[in-house]
Amino acid sequence: MSLIRLAYASEATFSAQPVDKGVEPNVARILMASRTNNAKSDIVGGLYYGDDRFFQYLEGEEGAVRALYDRIAGDSRHRNVVTLLEEPLQARTFANWSMKYVPLSSDVKGFLNRHGMKLFRPSDFTRDQCEELSLIHISEPTRPERIS
Repeated sequence: MSLIRLAYASEATFSAQPVDKGVEPNVARILMASRTNNAKSDIVGGLYYGDDRFFQYLEGEEGAVRALYDRIAGDSRHRNVVTLLEEPLQARTFANWSMKYVPLSSDVKGFLNRHGMKLFRPSDFTRDQCEELSLIHISEPTRPERIS
């Protein structure tokens, strides 16, 4: 079995709906499906969303990750899908969840500020920035998340 990690950026095609609490409804549907499907395919990672943009980091068996990425690239909720990082892995980095959700939190805003970015535009991230962002939240212990 050959493992890979892949990070991509995309733009949301939907207009974000107001969120009283929890997660933007379109993102919540993506997240719930991801958690179910990724667990079946033994894929782990994190989904970041902010400023109508997605950043997703994935790890898993190469065929499963590539099949998932192809589905995402063809998903009508995404446009301008760009691969930011793709490389083999010797061993999994993360194994505690199928898909962790990371909103535009204070930690992500701190990351943007450190790099002189005013908006969350992951398609502009360098390889090192992709790595740094994924490690900020994916490597920390999971916290309970509410999905509305």
